Amino acid sequence: MITNITLENFKCFRHVSINPKLLTVLIGPNGTGKSSVLQALLLLKYLEVGKDRFGQEREPKLISNYINESPNFILQPPEFGIDIKIGDSSELSAARRAVLGLLAYVPAARGLVSGVYDLGDDLPQQIPTQQGLDFQEEQLATNLAYNVDSQEELSDMLKRVTGTGIRVLPTPPRKVVARSITPEGWVNIAAEGFGANALI
Repeated sequence: MITNITLENFKCFRHVSINPKLLTVLIGPNGTGKSSVLQALLLLKYLEVGKDRFGQEREPKLISNYINESPNFILQPPEFGIDIKIGDSSELSAARRAVLGLLAYVPAARGLVSGVYDLGDDLPQQIPTQQGLDFQEEQLATNLAYNVDSQEELSDMLKRVTGTGIRVLPTPPRKVVARSITPEGWVNIAAEGFGANALI
């Protein structure tokens, strides 16, 4: 099993080391890196096991070469490292690859993940679920862009719970841009933690 996870300069972490047990629960406020720990493991799996994020075989690459290939991960600053230890060995081994190969990441359903959506034509009171998550996100962004009052109400509720608000604005040509309003300023909603985004 994985006995240590160390992250350096990955997303919100300058340096963190975690010693997981058979059951490990990550608890903390929104945006503090709980999901980032899991994303780091997933990224390491893609790099070392030799599969891309769609499960297709490919040649493993150095971590530094992967930064521009993975829009699902926000990496800052550009120099970063991820390492795990399995048992008493920190060397890359067949056991390490085997453990990473078994890793399955099941992300939480999120409110708005891409930050930019096509502007829809309809404004249903109930967003249909049978057309999938991509459609739900696009419809949610469209509804909020057209209904400023609902957007303001939602933003106020989010601020009370998470400390961050939301702005969803129509932009040419027929797009919707979603931004999170944080104490530090506006950021792409995709960079927000799962907690605040799922609440949307």
